[in-house]
Amino acid sequence: MPGKTPVSVLIDAAPPDRFEDVIARLQAAGLEIEQVLEESGVVLGTTEPDRLPSLSAVRGATVEAQRTFQLKPPDSDIQ
Repeated sequence: MPGKTPVSVLIDAAPPDRFEDVIARLQAAGLEIEQVLEESGVVLGTTEPDRLPSLSAVRGATVEAQRTFQLKPPDSDIQ
């Protein structure tokens, strides 16, 4: 079973009092919030991969799955 997917969300909350409303809708859609950068309008968190479409459907939020990669140890064979 795959793990949770890290996501970053850009919130377009105009007027600013909608910021908390958008965050609440993201949480209801399955976002587990790790960090809120209110000054820049960014929220970082994780979600189950199958919840990404629900998060993307939240009005006022642009959701992007963060890409990750793992380098092989330095002493491993070159591939």
